[in-house]
Amino acid sequence: ATGAYRTDEIIEDILFYLKQNNLEFEETIPNRLEYQYIWDLIRYNFIVPWKSFTNTMEKLIYVLSYIKKPTKTIAVGINCGYTFAFMLAPLFWMKNTGQRAYGIEKNERIANIARRNISHLFTDDRVSITSQDALVALDDFQPSYFDFAFLDTRSDIQILKKLYEKIKPGGWLLMHNASDIHFKVTIRPFLDFVRDKRYFSESYLFPIDSKGLELSIKKNP
Repeated sequence: ATGAYRTDEIIEDILFYLKQNNLEFEETIPNRLEYQYIWDLIRYNFIVPWKSFTNTMEKLIYVLSYIKKPTKTIAVGINCGYTFAFMLAPLFWMKNTGQRAYGIEKNERIANIARRNISHLFTDDRVSITSQDALVALDDFQPSYFDFAFLDTRSDIQILKKLYEKIKPGGWLLMHNASDIHFKVTIRPFLDFVRDKRYFSESYLFPIDSKGLELSIKKNP
């Protein structure tokens, strides 16, 4: 219980910080019982061979999605869909409201696990998962299509650059492992790009655990 309270304090501090830095979003905090229901669905039904997300990181991603209320969401490098699920979870309570979400996982076997996992949350056509290479899959979308994106790959900076083209001005991009010392070298070009004011007006690092999360806001023209 103490850990849960500390998690809520950390997230409330982050939301306060974002408000102080003029990031606009609704004040409403997600219903705790709704979050617990989603958390139980994920924990007891998903096949998850391995994960690096702490409870605080899971809830932060959920809350950021909740306050953003995206209509078009994409996640690149979803693995078995565990993180993707916390991004999508707020949509669970929004029935037939036009939201669409897309997950990209290059490995077909892992993508099938992700499809099986996500089916415990969504049985309609609002969520789709492809096993194409990200550079190919992203070509299927128009520029400025997504208002909420997640990137969890450091294999090719061109993936980030192409994803950037698909995000709307003012759209949010999340990147995991932003402060992980094990990825210090490989993630540097990615961080340099999202912290470049030519592309993103703001970029915030949340070092809430050993991995860290970067939230970047695409610059308006």
